Amino acid sequence: MGQILIAHFREEKLGPYREALLAAGARARELEPVSPRSAAAARPAELVATAAGLLFTGGPDLQPALYREARLPEARVSDPQPGRDQLEWDLLAAAAALHRPVLGICRGAQLLNVFLGGSLWQDIPLQLPRAGRHAHPADEGWAPSHPAHGLLPAAGDAHELTRLLSAPGLAVNSRHHQAIRELGAGLRVAATAPDGIIEAVYLDSATWWARAVQWHPEDLVADPVHRELFRQFLAAAAGAGPGAPR
Repeated sequence: MGQILIAHFREEKLGPYREALLAAGARARELEPVSPRSAAAARPAELVATAAGLLFTGGPDLQPALYREARLPEARVSDPQPGRDQLEWDLLAAAAALHRPVLGICRGAQLLNVFLGGSLWQDIPLQLPRAGRHAHPADEGWAPSHPAHGLLPAAGDAHELTRLLSAPGLAVNSRHHQAIRELGAGLRVAATAPDGIIEAVYLDSATWWARAVQWHPEDLVADPVHRELFRQFLAAAAGAGPGAPR
């Protein structure tokens, strides 16, 4: 298998993603972090051409202009990160063109949706005041016992991701104030939170493997279901990397 690109912004946040991929069967030499500060970031298409798959991690908010909206004055949208936005957009464009598997986590899920023409809730508490609690303070930790909610898999959907997330008693951690609003082209909902917030999506495509979740499975990788998310991604990458048969 070729390299797995891990698109990130802060080195100190990278560890859990690396550890989750290793726990799912990746080898350390196969993992290649890339950020706006990476020397190779100036050549995103070349990076993707030699990669087997791409993982997009959590991080600051995407700017509303990317989904054709003005920033709501009352919304708690984080400061712009144009360097990261552009790099990840270019990486995702190359992944789409070359059919490289993509797994998006938190911000990564929102990025995939916006790239495909969808939109976001800029601020869940502001726009959906009756929604459940999705942004949990850091001091509550990442375990699913208290900063978590269950999932409601999409009824009647037989997709592999939907079936995986139908595991009895499955709970997820939650730390976000933005979420998918209108779905991007080709995306299907695999699961929602009890309040209807979209938590998991997949691309309905025979040629491009792309899935995304709103929570942070890298912090729950000891659980077999969350680890399986990464294992399925690695399996897709192994079969779709450079030189793999089409």
